[in-house]
Amino acid sequence: MRMDDLLPVAAWKNFEQELNQATGLNACAFDAEGNRVTDFVAWANGLCPLIKSDPASAQAICSVAHQEIARQARQTRQPAVAECDAGMLKICVPIYVDETFVGIVGGCGMLVDPAHLEPFHVSRVTDLPEERVVELAGDIPILTADKAAAMAALISDRVAEVIQDVAGTARQS
Repeated sequence: MRMDDLLPVAAWKNFEQELNQATGLNACAFDAEGNRVTDFVAWANGLCPLIKSDPASAQAICSVAHQEIARQARQTRQPAVAECDAGMLKICVPIYVDETFVGIVGGCGMLVDPAHLEPFHVSRVTDLPEERVVELAGDIPILTADKAAAMAALISDRVAEVIQDVAGTARQS
């Protein structure tokens, strides 16, 4: 089973857009191999696009954290809520159909109170002056832990709806 067995790519893009509108997160769907399903991007803040624009920075800050948090979600079969290496929120919700791991849906790009942004680390990895990192971080939304958990639950509920819709369609066939 693959992500496009659950929804066509265009529908995954709509799914990501809906999650972005509902949460403000940079919402993403990944297949079982960790590849992005769509090209949708809606940044939650002004710092993330600068981090992601450089492959080395994206690898050091985003990719490593995503792999670890996605691994945790996959192993526990539960939403994982943690921080990336810049200190921003990262949510990963695993998608399982029966016993088959299909992918991850989640989002990132906000801070959870108490915020732990790491401007020195981001500066060192991106070569941006630390003052510029702090300036760009000024627009990062700060959430309560309860709000972050509610976002994870919303994403999890939407994933469950997709799986249920697919299961219902399969029974009707």
